Amino acid sequence: MPIRPLKTCRHPGCSNLTNDTYSNEHSKIHQRPSTQERGYDSRWHKRSKLFLKAHPLCEECLRQDKIIPSAVVDHNQ
Repeated sequence: MPIRPLKTCRHPGCSNLTNDTYSNEHSKIHQRPSTQERGYDSRWHKRSKLFLKAHPLCEECLRQDKIIPSAVVDHNQ
């Protein structure tokens, strides 16, 4: 099976080639912390599910006269 060609690192100004999105040099810079590290615990997950159940339509989209099911608790994520 042929090997996939390498891509250029997506970090601004980096021209290193990689199999991933970022080169080894920049992959740690662009790693997103886990949900627990960002402060979301089991209580938040339970409450967000209850909120979405109670508000099945997206409030922000309703203001723009769009009827779209809720997918996230906050649009600014």
